[in-house]
Amino acid sequence: MASQRPSRAYLAVPAHRARLVAKAAASSADAVFMDLEDAVPPSEKGLALEEAVRALSSLDWGNKRVAVRLNAVDSPFIGEEIRALAALPRLDAVIVPKAERAGDIVAIADQLRAAAPDRASSVVLELLIETALGLVNVDTLAAAHASVAALHLGVGDFAASLGARTSDIGISPDGYRHVGSAQSGYAAAPLDLFAYPMMRLLVAARAFGLIAIDGALRRVPRCQAHRGQRAKGRRDGL
Repeated sequence: MASQRPSRAYLAVPAHRARLVAKAAASSADAVFMDLEDAVPPSEKGLALEEAVRALSSLDWGNKRVAVRLNAVDSPFIGEEIRALAALPRLDAVIVPKAERAGDIVAIADQLRAAAPDRASSVVLELLIETALGLVNVDTLAAAHASVAALHLGVGDFAASLGARTSDIGISPDGYRHVGSAQSGYAAAPLDLFAYPMMRLLVAARAFGLIAIDGALRRVPRCQAHRGQRAKGRRDGL
């Protein structure tokens, strides 16, 4: 288990968009992650990595926690990403997408250490649980390596892995409701598609002393969905 301070929110930014990265560094966010994966088209993966290295080397990040989301463990990009990022002092964490197998986590941790053997403190791992298999294996993943510090729920890809049809990232599908009895007039109550996976992830995080980070939303912070998610997260113990 790696030590890491909790944050109120994570601001995600595509690594190849230098202007947005600079704005994120200057923002009031507690934590920022630069994305090399889903937010970056394949033709710009190389540029994204270059910009992430430049940003970590030259921008003033203040007291923020700064992470980079790597590409998938089976992608052709991840090895170069690890070698380019591992020794940068301002990198606090890497986010591993679609974490499913403990062996992959151990391999990434070993590659980070091999790429920067003289680094004073290890880069910590934050695991993105965004498939059915990842959730089934969440306990094993949480205990996979001492550098694992946090578990994220990747709501968009998790919903897709179940075949759920959602109208927006982090929002339960329209019509996802419980219908009551005849005595209640068949009253319908909305259900939360992500309640079980988030609680399952939270239990694993608490059991292994990790930070639990709930799913993303795409809308602006003042919207009703963000307010509701924050309130639910506080009630759930996040």
